[in-house]
Amino acid sequence: MSDSTTSSPAPASDAGDMDFEPPASFTDTYFFPAFAQLQSEYHLGQPIYEEGETWCLLAEIDAASTSAGNPFCLVCHDRNGDNFIIGFDLSKGLRFTPSQFKVGYTIAVVYAKRVNFVDGTKGVRVADLKTCHAFPFKLDRVLSMNKVLSDYWETLDEEGVTKRCHACGNEGKRMKQCDSCPWYFYCGKECMKAGKDRKKHNDDCNALKDPNMEALLRINTRDAMEDTPFEFHG
Repeated sequence: MSDSTTSSPAPASDAGDMDFEPPASFTDTYFFPAFAQLQSEYHLGQPIYEEGETWCLLAEIDAASTSAGNPFCLVCHDRNGDNFIIGFDLSKGLRFTPSQFKVGYTIAVVYAKRVNFVDGTKGVRVADLKTCHAFPFKLDRVLSMNKVLSDYWETLDEEGVTKRCHACGNEGKRMKQCDSCPWYFYCGKECMKAGKDRKKHNDDCNALKDPNMEALLRINTRDAMEDTPFEFHG
């Protein structure tokens, strides 16, 4: 993922004593429901989620539009291929640059609920930009990256006592964390280089080191009793 400024990567850290929580799987339909699984904005019965829980809709942007009674909206599809509108409620003073939501990007919307717009179009309403973020990757790419990551973590010790080197497969208790993202572990610098070159981790690392992506991957470990709602930044 490209940034307007560059910074030196953080030094590789020893992962032996770090908190060890597996990343969320984007196939977990509780935390990452498809559009059809979202509760309606007008639902009056028992809610699906407890107060304080966080969920996220992932979709790919197909087009920008001004339909459905919205000054600006996005035509999107989810992983099931269902099409719908994401409408931005500008009546509440929402200010943003439409160019940040480009065709082919994956948009993530937390706390998403289904709504029928004034013209009958089905979709999701966004009233706060902190609840959505666009990643510069197609949805299939995001899902594939997450599957590779989840599969890797399936090989790790559940307690985090021993970890498997992503490059050579050796196991050890004092592995080094990737110097850019917090998700992969290596024996040392040589294996880290091999992981980024031969195992193609460098391609995923650029996305995984994004703080907003990291926050999504930790969505399943958020404390439901937290007073602070989930927010994207930047």
